[in-house]
Amino acid sequence: MKSKGNPVARSPLLRKGGPHQRPISGERARARAELRRQIDNCVDQSMSARTSSSKAR
Repeated sequence: MKSKGNPVARSPLLRKGGPHQRPISGERARARAELRRQIDNCVDQSMSARTSSSKAR
């Protein structure tokens, strides 16, 4: 019987490869950082609105 070629190249473990992708944990960290930035901006705006309205009184 004839050999099917290099057995390492036909390894089932090698089929699991694919294109490289960014880690999901990095995406979650980026989302948390963006949410924190949005919250900080909202808090800063509300604090500046309070200080400006208290000066007007």
